[in-house]
Amino acid sequence: MFRQTISQYARPASVNIEVGSNRRLSPEWFKKYKDTFGVNREPTKKVIANLRYFQKPGAAKNGPPLGQDLSKLGIKPMDFCKAFNDKTKGVFKDDVELLLRIQVYEDKTYSWRIEPPPSAWYIMRCCRKKRRETSPSTWICYISLETLFEISKQKTRHWATPDQLEIEVRVRNLIGQCRAMGVCVLGVDAPSSPVWGMTDREYEKKSEEYRKKHREQFFEEQRRSFLEAPLYQRLHHPDLTGLSAAEIQKGLRDPKLFRSLWEATRPSSQENVERENEEKAVRYLRSKNWAIDRDVSKEELVSMYKNRDLPP
Repeated sequence: MFRQTISQYARPASVNIEVGSNRRLSPEWFKKYKDTFGVNREPTKKVIANLRYFQKPGAAKNGPPLGQDLSKLGIKPMDFCKAFNDKTKGVFKDDVELLLRIQVYEDKTYSWRIEPPPSAWYIMRCCRKKRRETSPSTWICYISLETLFEISKQKTRHWATPDQLEIEVRVRNLIGQCRAMGVCVLGVDAPSSPVWGMTDREYEKKSEEYRKKHREQFFEEQRRSFLEAPLYQRLHHPDLTGLSAAEIQKGLRDPKLFRSLWEATRPSSQENVERENEEKAVRYLRSKNWAIDRDVSKEELVSMYKNRDLPP
């Protein structure tokens, strides 16, 4: 009954995406992605304002709210709008909602970057829905699991984390977001949508082949990333066959080297805990626009972060 109801969502065989293949963007597209959304290292200056807008490409204007906020901070809106429009015009479609972040420093300088649209924008675009038309209490539309894999490839990097998340993690996050928006994911929350010219049994057999190949590619990529990892990361894996002869000889010269590296790099070591606390403290103080003096010790930074919830 369900398959008859969603027959209008049937996918032809030409768009049947093999899950697990093409896990990342092609090299030419990734280079373009990096040139467009790449972020330079933030200067060590006092931040006085963090601005965030949804801006369409090539459509930045001097009017409010963008121009009004920049004028209050002593920045010429016309210069910024010209730089933004020159970088984005012709690169994206006119109806794309880019995420614009501007960081203003105490010496009246600023840095800005653009990010891809949020995941909700991609989901609503695929479902042909508008804002405030979604509801978590009932299903309002359907979306295929293959479409979420394509969306996750566009959201290659999460800016809150330095490392690139696996595509499976990004897809799981998208599935949770779809459920909160009332979007039914075909293949997860409901049976998969049919394919023209293929019976249910043939489709299940084909899906099992896809899942098998997907697992093989996933483990192969894990093995390749492990072999390319530095020495201190490979020490946490019981298989040390990836070590070269020179690396093994260098490690054997000092019988305490492997043990000391293990103690220093394991996640629960004191060095890693202190480093993570210091990074959290710096991120928290910058988010509150606090000035960070270079003479402040690490212990003082961590103490300020741990006491952040205490009354002044």
